[in-house]
Amino acid sequence: MKNKKIMKKKSTVMGDQKIQKCEEYSVHENNSGDILGIGNIDENNIIRRGEFMKDSDLIGVGYFNGVCDIINTQTGDLIDRLEGDESEIKSISFNECGRLAFSTRQGSIWVWLMNSDGEWEIEEIIEYSESDVKSVIWHENSLISVGYSNEIVIYNRWEDDVCGIKWEIENIFKMDSCIWDVSIIEDSVSYMGAVTQSGILKIFKKDYENTSDWEVVKEQKISEYPIISMCNGIINSIKCFAMIINRRNLALYSVDGVLIKEYSVLTEYDEPVDIIFSEKSSSFIILSYQIHSQKKRAIIRSIKL
Repeated sequence: MKNKKIMKKKSTVMGDQKIQKCEEYSVHENNSGDILGIGNIDENNIIRRGEFMKDSDLIGVGYFNGVCDIINTQTGDLIDRLEGDESEIKSISFNECGRLAFSTRQGSIWVWLMNSDGEWEIEEIIEYSESDVKSVIWHENSLISVGYSNEIVIYNRWEDDVCGIKWEIENIFKMDSCIWDVSIIEDSVSYMGAVTQSGILKIFKKDYENTSDWEVVKEQKISEYPIISMCNGIINSIKCFAMIINRRNLALYSVDGVLIKEYSVLTEYDEPVDIIFSEKSSSFIILSYQIHSQKKRAIIRSIKL
């Protein structure tokens, strides 16, 4: 694994927008996908997605072979290995009730529940989608998925003595192209951001005092290239949506769709894949791939602004 520290900052101007060149971060890279020095990463597979479990030392790491590893970030111990349908894991999400969900290239969503012994068990496999489910996230008792269907699908969970646990579709929102990722910020109201193949950022809000429906706040084209991943973040105590736009730049947007900051963080050789935010270190962790000698290499950058 290579580690290097770059300590420079400068600015460039693109059109009317000034972009800060942010090069103050540690770069961790190797061929198998070691994530920030954590042990027990599968040496035979490249990481596809990762996600932290809130208020915990655990991280879920998904691979191209349908396996999701649960790893303790402090000790490096492999806590559990969850096996899906042997197709690429597209996203991972934890909720606050001891559940984990991951979506797959085959279109299924696997819901796992942590039992009293601390082990993960399959609770449900949702197979509504006929195509690639790019991302899945939790919002309270709901599960939200996006993908090639150009839809944001919201599922509600319920159970009774006859049918047991079931997931029903509560709502569907259509967009103009493949939706790559979705993220939710909780404030006085809930805000949901979604990003697409055509470079669109669309933000919805849900005000529980006035309505139970999601209403559109803003829709705008912010990238000439597909926006592959997004997450929540915090900058200067402000909650924001974070994503890589135009393949190289880390962009931070407020809940009402206003650009807060834009930083140049990737090179022309990087293919952006995933972005997550670590509250513990107050840093953005960006996963990208580079091709060298016909071999894919995972690059992980930890960026503290």
